Amino acid sequence: MAIKKCLVLDDEQHAVDILTDYISKTPSLSLLKALKNPIEAISLIQSETIDIAFIDVQMPNLNGLQFLKLLKKSTKVVLCTAYSEYAIDGFELNVVDYLLKPISFERFLRSVQKIEETGLQSGISRTTNIGDEYIFVKADVKGKYIKVSLEDIRFIEGLGNYQKIQLADSQIVCQLKMKNLEEQLGSFGFLRVHKSFLVPFHRISQIEGNKIHIDGFRIPIGDMFKEDVLSKLNEKILS
Repeated sequence: MAIKKCLVLDDEQHAVDILTDYISKTPSLSLLKALKNPIEAISLIQSETIDIAFIDVQMPNLNGLQFLKLLKKSTKVVLCTAYSEYAIDGFELNVVDYLLKPISFERFLRSVQKIEETGLQSGISRTTNIGDEYIFVKADVKGKYIKVSLEDIRFIEGLGNYQKIQLADSQIVCQLKMKNLEEQLGSFGFLRVHKSFLVPFHRISQIEGNKIHIDGFRIPIGDMFKEDVLSKLNEKILS
C-alpha cells in the first residue's frame, strides 16, 4: 500500500501535536507538513502533492472551509473541529470525514481506514438490499417468536431490558439487547444514532440539527454517536 502524504493545518499547537503524533503512529501515512497558519500553506498545496489534509475549521485569516476550496480535487480532506455545526457545509464540499475534538486515536484510524478502503477515489456507497431479509424476535410472551421484515422497520428503541421495534403502523416489544441488534443489523444499513435508538439509514428523510426524521417520527442523535451519523451522511452526499 502506497504511503500517503499528509498535511496538518490547525491554529492550535495542541491539536497539531496530537495529529502529528497520530500520523507518526500510522504506517500508511507520512507527514509532509504541520502548519498553524493557512496562508503559509497556500504555496505548499500549489507545489506539493498532498493525499490527505487534516484541517481545522476555525482559523484566522482563512477558515478551513475556505481553504479546502483551494486544494486539488485529488486531495482528501478530513475536517477537525470542536463545532459540529460546520459538518453539513463541509460534506457539501466533499470532505471525506469529520472529526470532533478531542480526537481519539481510534477515531482517527477509522477515518484513515475509510480513505484506504475507497482507494483515495470518490464514490457513491451502496446500501445492502434488505427487501427480502428478515429476523425472528422473541416477543414478551412465552414461546412466541415473530417474523419481522427488515424493510418494515422504521426504528428500534431501547426500553430497559426490552426493545421496541417500530413498524409503519404497529409496534413489537421484544426481549433483545440493543448491542446484539446493532451488531446483527449493521451490515444491512442500520446505524446506532443514540444509546436508545437504532435506525435503518435508508429510511431517513431529513437530518435537522440533532434530530432525524423517519416517516413522521423524530429521533434524537446522541452526542457520542454524532460523528458516526455525520460520517455516514457524507457517504450519501452526491458531489
